[in-house]
Amino acid sequence: MSGYRIQICSDVDYEHLIAEVYVDERFVALVSHEDPVGEYFIEFPGPDQNAAAIVRKVEFSTLLAALAEARSKLDSGG
Repeated sequence: MSGYRIQICSDVDYEHLIAEVYVDERFVALVSHEDPVGEYFIEFPGPDQNAAAIVRKVEFSTLLAALAEARSKLDSGG
């Protein structure tokens, strides 16, 4: 499994905290919790992003673990 890191931060485009997911120190996805019924959303970088700063292929188990941790951190407020 590759190493991952979750960074909790605020962003002016979101009302609540967001979680940035990094694998091997490269950006993979953003997790947000903006929906009033408690739904989480995952946003992946678009084609216009710096290819050197992102990763588009990640081991399934690594991504699942990272997303679960991101959700847990957002649930606990960071």
